[in-house]
Amino acid sequence: MIRFILFLGALFAVCPQLRGQCVVSRDKHGQVVTRCDIYPNQASMLPAASHKQETYLGSPYFAYPMWQTGQIRLDKSGREIVCQLTYDLTTNEVLCRFDGDVIRTITPEWFRINGTEFTRQTSNRAGADRQLYTTVLYDGPTKLLQSLSNRLVYKPLGNGYDKDQSFHGTYQTTTRYYIQKGNARPELITLSSRSLLDVLYDQADKLAPKLTEKQLTPHDVVCVLKYYDALTAIAQTEQPSLGNDAVFKQVLHNYINYPTQAWNNGVYGRVYAGFQIDQSGQITDITTLSPDNVGFGLDQEVKRTLKRLPKLRPEYAGKYVLPVAFTVTNKAEKPEPLVPVNQLPADRLAGRTVLPEYIVPIVLSRPSASSREVWGYYK
Repeated sequence: MIRFILFLGALFAVCPQLRGQCVVSRDKHGQVVTRCDIYPNQASMLPAASHKQETYLGSPYFAYPMWQTGQIRLDKSGREIVCQLTYDLTTNEVLCRFDGDVIRTITPEWFRINGTEFTRQTSNRAGADRQLYTTVLYDGPTKLLQSLSNRLVYKPLGNGYDKDQSFHGTYQTTTRYYIQKGNARPELITLSSRSLLDVLYDQADKLAPKLTEKQLTPHDVVCVLKYYDALTAIAQTEQPSLGNDAVFKQVLHNYINYPTQAWNNGVYGRVYAGFQIDQSGQITDITTLSPDNVGFGLDQEVKRTLKRLPKLRPEYAGKYVLPVAFTVTNKAEKPEPLVPVNQLPADRLAGRTVLPEYIVPIVLSRPSASSREVWGYYK
């Protein structure tokens, strides 16, 4: 039986008591188990009488044995380095063991362990950036990614092989799925039709008839993504390239909201925002080309969102105008949306590339006689 030492600090975060030495091994039935020496507090680590041992089904690590010969790349352009690797799914840490048993916690751009490749991503959850590692389930223009995590659940569990032995808890693995459009940030999804359509919103009308089941399998999602990629490939031949950039569309979708004052007053309108992208891909000179929607904040909302754009591809350098239509559907009056009719005269475009219009809808369910379009005045 091969055993592997787990150091004291490796499991602090998931245990209310203090652990001493832990080992991961296979029992006589072939099950991977983790055994830890438990001490009520640090002061009692010396007296042997206070010591007890707990056994958990499973382990914190991705593979067994926990140390595997693997490869890492520390950055996107770096060469592959071979070392002994282990991936702790409870802490999302990668440890690399070099010659002389020197162990280092690393944050590689990419690593391969036990034949599985992981790539580092940046995820924004609860308003904070965090690193996660994902594997690719579908490697098209729109990717389906998978991430794994473990947590120790403290709940007595019977041993199906031996009635006289039981486990004090078990390591449970959680699988999460992400969709990544081009080079945009991965977006967390659940395996449901609603979640998938929320992320693939730009082709939702064409995808919805194919999603007849509410709950999906990863294979179902892959089939939908293949169709989505085919649809977006057609769209890219019909629209300016910036309008199809995954990062650009993601920022618009995530950050343009219907201003509260406009929502409360049932007003709608169209905004034309002008901006420039310089040779480094930086967005500059954001301005309102249409009249200001005085008092309702529609134009300010669009400009605020454009300021959130990161650097884009340098080949997008040029002058642009983005039309944004804020629309109102009042179900208490009629099912069709109220769409603004005011448009920017051609002579005010000043040689800019006009991007596809982005629509920000709201739906009301209250009677209202005040729904009206706002446009403002040219200054």
